[in-house]
Amino acid sequence: MGDAYHDQLLKNGHQTRPDDLEAIARLGIKTIRYPVVWERIAPDHPGQPDWRWTDERLGLLRQKGINPIAGLLHHGSGPRYCTFDQPDFPETFARFARQVAERYPWLTLYNPINEPLTTARFAGLYGFWYPHGTDDRAFCRILLNQCKGIVLAMREIRQVNPDAQLIQTEDLGMTHSTEPLRYQAEFENRRRWLGFDLLCGKVGRQHPLWNYLMRSGVEPEELDFFHAHPCPPDMLGMDYYLTSERFLDHDTDKYPSHLVGGNDWHTYVDVEAVRVPEAKMAGAENLLTEAWQRYGIPLAVTEAHLGCTREEQLRWFYQSYQTGQRLLAKGVDFRAVTAWAMLGSYDWNSLLTRDTNHYEPGLFDVRSPEPRPTALATLVRQLVGRETDLHPVVAEPGWWQHAKPPDGGQITKKTLLVFTDNASMGRAFALVCEQRGLACRVVSADSLKTAGDTHSLVLSLRPWAIIAVCEPVAHTSSAWQLHGAAQPHNLTHLVTVCQHHDIPLLAFSNDSVFDGAKGKPYTESDLVCPAGVAGESLAMAEKLVSDTLARALIVRTGILLNPWHPDALIGANFQNLSHNHPLELPDHRRISPAYLPEVIHHSLDLLLDEAYGIWHLANVGEVSWADLARKMAHQTGGEKTGIEDWYRRQQEKSLGKTTLSTAMSSEKAILMSSLDEAIASYWRLLPQPAACLV
Repeated sequence: MGDAYHDQLLKNGHQTRPDDLEAIARLGIKTIRYPVVWERIAPDHPGQPDWRWTDERLGLLRQKGINPIAGLLHHGSGPRYCTFDQPDFPETFARFARQVAERYPWLTLYNPINEPLTTARFAGLYGFWYPHGTDDRAFCRILLNQCKGIVLAMREIRQVNPDAQLIQTEDLGMTHSTEPLRYQAEFENRRRWLGFDLLCGKVGRQHPLWNYLMRSGVEPEELDFFHAHPCPPDMLGMDYYLTSERFLDHDTDKYPSHLVGGNDWHTYVDVEAVRVPEAKMAGAENLLTEAWQRYGIPLAVTEAHLGCTREEQLRWFYQSYQTGQRLLAKGVDFRAVTAWAMLGSYDWNSLLTRDTNHYEPGLFDVRSPEPRPTALATLVRQLVGRETDLHPVVAEPGWWQHAKPPDGGQITKKTLLVFTDNASMGRAFALVCEQRGLACRVVSADSLKTAGDTHSLVLSLRPWAIIAVCEPVAHTSSAWQLHGAAQPHNLTHLVTVCQHHDIPLLAFSNDSVFDGAKGKPYTESDLVCPAGVAGESLAMAEKLVSDTLARALIVRTGILLNPWHPDALIGANFQNLSHNHPLELPDHRRISPAYLPEVIHHSLDLLLDEAYGIWHLANVGEVSWADLARKMAHQTGGEKTGIEDWYRRQQEKSLGKTTLSTAMSSEKAILMSSLDEAIASYWRLLPQPAACLV
């Protein structure tokens, strides 16, 4: 990023966790793309390789019967002594490739350089990556260097192992446009094949991009090299994302100014086609068919991932799998689908241009002490085993399909059943489920008087999971400290029904099960020690659930920041701030607030992942009530209107008083954002007061 190296294997912890390979082997997969990366093995000098880590890991994969596709350069520019914009890159890289082949003569599958054309665009044309080029000359130089490096690398590898195969990956993109920009779209749609055309020896003087290459500083002899030394891949690995298909629009007034760019003739925006209603996306099946017809080389989808909610991740991968099945039925030689990436990825939301440690889980979530299998891991294991009883959400359309079934037929959504006595919480769950495309039925616990009522409802709906939501305390100044006093009165009925029908249960609790005397944040393994009736009620409910249902999920939270109920609890104090009313805090206790939308999203992800036991979901940051009021006021400009004087008075009042803390943290995984980020998000959704005075 910029000019600094960042290593995904260090960030995700795989560097020091060989046991990851045992968990991966349990998925049943037989082939894996695995790093044998140049700048990791020989970072300082080509004659000083360190093979120790790679020896261990490739040896373990071999023991477990998993065949690695060796990736030698993955979007990296190479080690500092030979980056891919330097003239000697192809030959120096090829020498490293031979070292790999000689070290591991049993390796048969190679991906020498991942996505060379995409890398050339991001590093040479858009300026995102090193060396931050922004013109066609830099793009062409980086692309030709990488492609020549692949040709020379495979020549060296095959001198050691004649059976070695080239698995060449590239983004499977397509550009759409408005009519005035058709010429630009046509150019980009020719350019997307340029890397494969070079490797296959198809770039001669009749190639539609020959003149473009000449204008960009490429010498004819450089292209003659590829014509004389064709190196067609043994398999085309096509990487398809929702962002792969682009739309060029000349009507820039419809878009934010930061999206506006253009070429020497027109100003336009380049956006994801899926977000433009008039764009007719080709889709992975049509694009893969086009690649098959163009090259006649076996195909695979080598990256299938969606940075979204868990059920959308499942749908995206499953639809990629279904695409492969349909292509096989049409006679296309389609070999595989790859769930990318196994351990998730860091900072790809910014295309690796910002180092914020933004994490997207993959088949495993590495935020736990040990990588935790997600619902994607379950789906992959089921597909490997040819199982057909998949989670019901995978058959539903994704948001990108505009509520149309994937196969054009009818769908019947299995529902999620939410029991609650609180209308605000019910609306919050219904809203989030609607956003995520999850069918949801919210039922008032008061409407079900008997166990028979509950049983009949469950039989009629047949939900795939049941959620029991706590009921908040009445909004009085003396009850400020709690967001949940008791479980629905028929929790026993729900537990019995879930046990009888083997239905997953998600139940909610809160920090009132702790008395606050520990002196540091409570984690999931701490024994409950309630100090009041509400806490005792919740502790009893937790025990009922966990004793009866071994794999139930219990989520504990702190005081809820609910932007959809602004007159409740913290929201009421926003109103006090905005109307110049004094704040009367209940005590000097320290707490860990929890932003409700985040809580619901993470709870649903955990439910889909089949997580169980007690999990703490609270935003990172321990505060007193006065601290929280101060942070809220700062969001509204209150620091200019007396909040600091008020805060100092609160601090003086607390001097010498015993401070209890029911703040929470997690020993299972830190999933929630920081408290400051949560308050900012809360404020953005909250109805805005006209002023903020204290």
